[in-house]
Amino acid sequence: GMLDIGTLGGSYSWPAGINSSGQIVGRSGTIMAGNSPQHAFSWTQAGGIVDLGTLGGTHSGASAINSFGQVVGESQTPSNVGGNAFLWTQTGGMVDLNTRIPTAPPGIQLISAFLVSDGGLIAAHSNIGDVILGTALSNAPVAGPITANDPVAKDSLLSVQASFTDADNGNTHTAVWSWRSEE
Repeated sequence: GMLDIGTLGGSYSWPAGINSSGQIVGRSGTIMAGNSPQHAFSWTQAGGIVDLGTLGGTHSGASAINSFGQVVGESQTPSNVGGNAFLWTQTGGMVDLNTRIPTAPPGIQLISAFLVSDGGLIAAHSNIGDVILGTALSNAPVAGPITANDPVAKDSLLSVQASFTDADNGNTHTAVWSWRSEE
């Protein structure tokens, strides 16, 4: 059958991508009069339609979603009328991909991301042509920083902490600590 996924308040929504879990992404008008501005959305049967926001401008639109729920698309920023490519995740929200490429050639501007693989590869339009962004943009596990109560007197208790994040809650990890006593 057919299912109405709704809108973000406007008179239409425009689905653009779907993953194997049935999560749909696209863009929707947000107000009835003229359907402007448009915002990127994500839809699930359990949660309904959710506004993914913008990068500070008035318009955004989602193009694709992978099986991990990572969404790509384009969004205006407060200073542009075109678009900037974005990556959206449940844990990190919407981020401008232009801020996530440390070795970008001078002057490159990522305008719109249109595909995202399960391995984290992102296909995007830029001002120099279409590009593929590597796996460094995926939500790889991150450890650190490691902190300790310092200084510690000899034969005293040492407390050590480390933070760890992984966007994929299904992953399992092991931590190994090696100690060497120096007197």
